[in-house]
Amino acid sequence: YKPAITVDKVKFLILNSLPFLLSALLSLINGNIDSIIIGFVRTDRELGLYSSAYKVIYFLINLIAIIFTPFFPILIELFYNNNLRKLKNTVDDLWKIITMIAYPMLVGGILLSKQIIILLFGEEFKEGHIVFCILLIYAFILFLRENYGYSLNAWDREKSYLKIVTISAVVNAILNLILIPFYGINAAAITTVLSEIINFALMKKEAEKVIRVSYLKYFVKLSPAIILMCAQILIFKYTHINVIINIITAVIIYFISLMSFKYISKDEIVELMKRK
Repeated sequence: YKPAITVDKVKFLILNSLPFLLSALLSLINGNIDSIIIGFVRTDRELGLYSSAYKVIYFLINLIAIIFTPFFPILIELFYNNNLRKLKNTVDDLWKIITMIAYPMLVGGILLSKQIIILLFGEEFKEGHIVFCILLIYAFILFLRENYGYSLNAWDREKSYLKIVTISAVVNAILNLILIPFYGINAAAITTVLSEIINFALMKKEAEKVIRVSYLKYFVKLSPAIILMCAQILIFKYTHINVIINIITAVIIYFISLMSFKYISKDEIVELMKRK
C-alpha cells in the first residue's frame, strides 16, 4: 500500500495547519517577551524576581492542557455532528470544572503569595510576591479564556483564534516596550493581564456565536467552599502554621466543602472521567 500523497493534499494540509502553527508561535512570543525586555532594560535582580514568580505561573497554566485535551475531540465531534444540545452540556461541564480549579487557585494563591515564594525560592525573593499576585490574575483569566480558545479551534474557527492572538500579542509587545523601562516588573505583569483580558473578551464574543453558556453561577455556588477555605488559610497563616501544611489542609477542606455544599458529586466525577 502506498499512500496517495499529492501536491494538492500537501498544500491543503499546510494551509489548514498554518493557523495553529502561527498561533503557537504568537503565544510563545506573548509569554516570553516581557522577560526578554526586562532582561535588556532592567536589573538582573528584577529579572530574577519576575522569573521566579513566572515559573510557578508557568507550572499552573500547563495544567490547562491536562484538563482540556480529553475534551477537545468531544468538542470537535459534537460540533460536526451538529449535536448542539450535548455540545452545550459539555461546554457547561468544562466551565464547572475550570471554575472549580481556577477560583481557589487565585484566592488561595494571593493569600499565601509571600509564603509560597519564600518556600520555593528563599527569603531573598519575597519581594516578588506582588508580581506573583498579579500573574495569578493572569493565570486565572487564562484558565477561563482557554474554554473559549479550545472551542474556537475545535469549531473550525482557528483563523479567528489566530487574529485574536495576533491582536493581543501586538498590544502586549507595545505596552511592554513602553512601560517596562519606566515601571519595571509590576508593569510587565499588569501588561500580561491586560493582553489576556483582550484574549478573553474577543474569544468569548466569537465562541458565543456557536454556544452561549452562563458560567457566573458556578462562582456563586463555589463561594461557600471558598469562604471556608480562606478562613482556614488565614487562621493557619496568622498562627504561623507551616505553609505546606496550610496548603494541604486548604485543599482537603475545599474538596470536602465541594461535596458538602453539593457543588459536585461523586457520581458526576465518575461520569466525567468515563465520558468519551
